[in-house]
Amino acid sequence: FFGLGMATFHFISEQPDEQLYTDIQKINAFNQELLLELVTILLNVAQGKQDLSTGLGQFCSENNINEARLRPTVKALFYLFRGSMRNNATPKHIGEDLLNFGVEKEQAVAVAQAWKNNFLDLSKSVIGKTLQVNEVLDIEWRFGVTAATDELRHCGTSHLQLRLVLDKGNNRTQTVTMELTLPQFYEFLQEMEKAKAHLDYFG
Repeated sequence: FFGLGMATFHFISEQPDEQLYTDIQKINAFNQELLLELVTILLNVAQGKQDLSTGLGQFCSENNINEARLRPTVKALFYLFRGSMRNNATPKHIGEDLLNFGVEKEQAVAVAQAWKNNFLDLSKSVIGKTLQVNEVLDIEWRFGVTAATDELRHCGTSHLQLRLVLDKGNNRTQTVTMELTLPQFYEFLQEMEKAKAHLDYFG
């Protein structure tokens, strides 16, 4: 692993241990379609939409995969995803981290695509869980326009940067930031309005 350990990751500040490299690199054995299916199951579990035991068991049964051998890789991916969710990682960040782990480009693209497909729901899930246990002290937002990007079609598109300052207790605060396109923001706003309506109803 000489050289790999010097890589800088988006999902974590310190250097991952070598076992994490080993477990994550095992996704190189999956084709894109199968990997996309697996990662989608894990992201659904992370959002509370699916039961891990049921989803993973069915996936392994349908694709003739040894579930016990897959568990270390699943655990490693969850570790990656949890850190990425905490740091509001973009699909590009996920892809870069996987490449730094030694994952092949084809597999890294598949995981990044699954993350992109679930990005809005993941963001809502993180903020929702955060708001359940922390008081919001301040909210700031700023609109911007993408001037340059790896994907030409995204040039000139508007986005919103959202910044929340949360009370963590014991005079400690935490700043949570996220970036959404305008359609994602409007959808996020609708979900927050629904949540407020539910709280008002039961309150």
